[in-house]
Amino acid sequence: MNNRYSAEYARCCGLTVFRHIRNDPLFSVFEKLLGFLSGAGSPEAGKILSCAGEFLFLLAGRSPILDWGRAVEDMVLGDENPYTRAVEATAGEPAGSSIPRPEIPGALTALAEHDLESLRILAALHPGKIIETLEEMCGDAAVGLPAGLFHADTVADPEERLSQKKLLSRWKEGAGIFSGADSFVWENGRLLPVLTPDPITLEQLIGYETQREVVLENTRRFAAGFRANNLLLYGDRGTGKSATIKAAARAAAFLRVKIIEVRKQQLTEFPQIIDFLRDRNFRFIIFIDDLSFDRADESYVGLKALLEGGLETRPENVLLYATSNRRHLVKERVQDRIGLGSVDAETEIRAQDSLQEQLSLADRFGMTVIFSAPLQDEYLRIVSGMIEKRGLKADREKALADALRWEKWYNGRSPRTARQFVDWLEGGEAAPWDRMD
Repeated sequence: MNNRYSAEYARCCGLTVFRHIRNDPLFSVFEKLLGFLSGAGSPEAGKILSCAGEFLFLLAGRSPILDWGRAVEDMVLGDENPYTRAVEATAGEPAGSSIPRPEIPGALTALAEHDLESLRILAALHPGKIIETLEEMCGDAAVGLPAGLFHADTVADPEERLSQKKLLSRWKEGAGIFSGADSFVWENGRLLPVLTPDPITLEQLIGYETQREVVLENTRRFAAGFRANNLLLYGDRGTGKSATIKAAARAAAFLRVKIIEVRKQQLTEFPQIIDFLRDRNFRFIIFIDDLSFDRADESYVGLKALLEGGLETRPENVLLYATSNRRHLVKERVQDRIGLGSVDAETEIRAQDSLQEQLSLADRFGMTVIFSAPLQDEYLRIVSGMIEKRGLKADREKALADALRWEKWYNGRSPRTARQFVDWLEGGEAAPWDRMD
């Protein structure tokens, strides 16, 4: 039995607050290797070598230079547990918030510090030394294990990487999934970070300045901890409703505002989503794009309760921003109004009540911001602004004339159409009608 590795194996098994790290596939196979080295069981050489190969494969996926210390650091920084959640809660909260900020209990801090000391020691282990020891254990069967490929520069300085100051600073920025992302989606009952979020910024958007300022001011109030309204952005397609929401959230990210996209089909999961977000030291904009309901779709009832009227109040750190091409979110048909004056036995007696229930959903958003299709002058101003921002060298008069022809040929007058035209212009190709001449 190797006494040193026996102690390190015990450190793996004895993690408490950071115990979830043991479920990480890379850490799990590392722990298994330490178990072999410490003499925990007597596996055959084939199992040991297979485990070593899996460890190297997983480590290479995390760090091409096989930096085990860096891999441990990433696991520690990304772990969500009672301690990291408590550290997150100590970060500065905007004025106006009523979320309590208790001190971290001393016992919890002591457990965490004990774990972190163990993890520093484990991070300092040299993978090459471990592989060499495995070679000795397996004898001739270990031919091919690449212990010689490891160099000193693949070993992290654990005191530097896992320093208390660095860890606390990162956890205050966010624990677990919130440590490195501002944009998320809700998928299969889980919150997932968006790996390549839309980079749109307010500076890139042209036109609709009045509407955009309403959204931005509401977001500023929300980020500052004051009362703000749920927003419904209604209007014609391609007018920049979704882009406005994403850009406003991006502008407020430094104020601990995060955006979560939820699809209409997931409305029934709102209680689960809200429970996950409640009391976190962030402010969340739940973004629902292209919101509308069929008459038979009862899921809008859950949204109504969340907006206003449910027994459980929406937490103050959550707002809803939605876009729609429909002013009244529930599609209304002619037959829905038949019962208003009909005596037909098949029609609903209280049709007026049902109609009002359907139409009241949009009213429950505190503010409705209207994005109408631009008039010609506004459309051309958007085109000109995009050309200028991209620094394109183009004949202005011809470009604007082509922009008018483009909107007639394609998707109508909108900022989206303007962008599509400028994309084509930037490509340097002749317009479709020019190629037909």
